[in-house]
Amino acid sequence: MPNIDLMGATYPDVPAVTLPSGATTATFYYPDEIDYASSPSSGGNANRANAILYGTVDSTSTATAFTATVDGLTELTDGTTVMLHNGVVTSASGFTVNVNGLGAKPCYNNMTNATRDTTIFNVSYTMLFVYSTALDSGSGGWWIYRGYDGNTNTIGYQLRTNSGNLVASDTGYRYRLWLTSADGSRLVPINTSTSTNATSNRTLNTRPIDPFGPIVYRATNGTCTAGTGIGATAIWQQYTLNIGYSYMASGFSLTAQDSVYLRCTPQTDGSAVMQDIVQTLPTSKDGKIYIHLGTAYNTTNMELTIEHPVYWHDGTGIRLWTGAESGGGPEPSSTAPAMDGTAAVGTATTYARADHVHPTDTSRQATLVSGTNIKTINNESLLGSGNITISGGSGGAKTTWYGTSNTAASTAIKIVTCDGYANETGCIIGILFSTANTNTAPQLRINNDVRGYIITGAAETSPITWEANSMVYVMFNGLDFQLIGIVPQGGASLPIATASTLGGIKVGSGLSVTSDGTLSASGGGSWTDVSADFKDALGVAGVGTVNAYTNGNTVWLSVLDLIPPSGTEIDLPSGYMPLSNMVFMASRESDAAMDDITVSTCVLCTEASGHPNGSLALPEQYSYTFTIIYPIA
Repeated sequence: MPNIDLMGATYPDVPAVTLPSGATTATFYYPDEIDYASSPSSGGNANRANAILYGTVDSTSTATAFTATVDGLTELTDGTTVMLHNGVVTSASGFTVNVNGLGAKPCYNNMTNATRDTTIFNVSYTMLFVYSTALDSGSGGWWIYRGYDGNTNTIGYQLRTNSGNLVASDTGYRYRLWLTSADGSRLVPINTSTSTNATSNRTLNTRPIDPFGPIVYRATNGTCTAGTGIGATAIWQQYTLNIGYSYMASGFSLTAQDSVYLRCTPQTDGSAVMQDIVQTLPTSKDGKIYIHLGTAYNTTNMELTIEHPVYWHDGTGIRLWTGAESGGGPEPSSTAPAMDGTAAVGTATTYARADHVHPTDTSRQATLVSGTNIKTINNESLLGSGNITISGGSGGAKTTWYGTSNTAASTAIKIVTCDGYANETGCIIGILFSTANTNTAPQLRINNDVRGYIITGAAETSPITWEANSMVYVMFNGLDFQLIGIVPQGGASLPIATASTLGGIKVGSGLSVTSDGTLSASGGGSWTDVSADFKDALGVAGVGTVNAYTNGNTVWLSVLDLIPPSGTEIDLPSGYMPLSNMVFMASRESDAAMDDITVSTCVLCTEASGHPNGSLALPEQYSYTFTIIYPIA
């Protein structure tokens, strides 16, 4: 516990106490005449305190004669109070205490009407001693406010009251601390957890309490229902208890020999709301008060003391809290407010003043100024109320919609769901179809109301298909839905081009597309005359006319009055064998009937057909005139 200056000028009737050099602990209690039962709002809070000095019993003491050292104590007077930490086991026959050589004084049980104390106290036990000059026939002695002796299981508790009018404010359970309600009419359980063990996490009761009222321990494993008496015979004001039944949090444990405090938030009416249990006092003003509960003697157990002084930090140091201080809350802030940003709880213990002003947030849009950082329309400002009329726009209904459909692929009428759809000429709707379409004349029925065909021209219903999970975009023309485009799951696509429908085509053999989209025929460049190669191969030198040219891998062959030398076959020259059937540009058989030669009557031969591979089979042995184009390897 930090040094405490009682500041006698601030607290009437409280003598100033200065701790001796090196002393770090002081405990305070309220005299018996203080009205603990009254509520904070009725003026019953404590306003006086006596200092309790702390000392230790020397290890050289005997079982019947304690020698104790208490810094700063030079004389024994009525009411001198010390808290002594025991160093030896006392004798059952009684013992004396000699503090700072001021004389060996006998000890008396405060509960047995001036009977010499014969209770055995264990090592490391802390006891409260109050000196009285009337004891030992006027020679003086020590009253002992005893607690529980863990060595012999001897009960020496300080019973608070035997009254049966102790009523519970809330239902409480086994082995809990109880505090006085704010109005003084009830006892408040420190928590309302139903757990029966001492290890489960427990949060404290938020019912307001009187910070100066009695604090007692209910030493029974029974349940006490709200509004009923809690059983006075089990209620003790001083006790050794397991703190885990009253408070427990993750990682919480006690430090032996350190004080234990109930941290609370003071309220404007003088009451307090419990927060948690700690073992240290604040080093700066935090707006909390700290009620001293007692002293820990190991990591799980503590001794509840009879008196419970209340402390706070007033901004300069630890002080006694009397309930009359106005500085219990946090101090006003002396720093400028922060700029807006990411939301955060914050760690400041000060409060904001009513007239504080936040700085302009430079990460946000600056104040809009028409024509400066927000554009105008037709020289009219967008700021302010009213309407700006824009020619050609009604500013009315929504014109773009989104819908979904899961109608089966083969079903013609596709049921579409679209929230709020308002059907108007010119409105566009994009529909996500979870299923494909294979119907040749699909229709749309939107929200079981608007319906029409999906058309690809002015009024036609050509076959339209799409894959599952495609987006189909259409525009309502007043009667049907004009197809705009289909975007499949893997990307956009166009409808197949027809004589009347704008669409997409694929790049076939002999064509190529450059990176900028230019379509070109393969080869390009100039044509090379290879007529001689064909004349020699055909064996028709001087007979008929043969013209042949190549451009890349394309052959252009024209013959006039050619008579096949071997029946009905024309053998094409080596190196000019076609990759596929020839395309006849113009052809005619020069017989009397002048019949047309067609692709079906003049075909490319293979070995399997009985003709040499790469030859051209003609219907009969006549004179022929034709022009063909074909690809070669």
